[in-house]
Amino acid sequence: MLDKKWKNNIVIILFFGIFTTLLTIVFVKLGTIILNSDVSFHFSRLEELYQDFRSGSMTFIASHTFNNTGVGTFLFYYTHGLF
Repeated sequence: MLDKKWKNNIVIILFFGIFTTLLTIVFVKLGTIILNSDVSFHFSRLEELYQDFRSGSMTFIASHTFNNTGVGTFLFYYTHGLF
């Protein structure tokens, strides 16, 4: 059974996830957020994180995405203690 702290954390994460999704939809419809190549880059980063979690090992090099070229997009995040 999850304790109260974990339940609070899950509620907070869900709230911000839903809030962010709704704001993104509104801004896209208003034309203030334009989906371009930058979005493609960030979706590739998310895909790489998904592949890393699925394989069970976190790497510094994006070896599954970016045409398997081994782009070092995660070097900054790992070396600064965010992961």
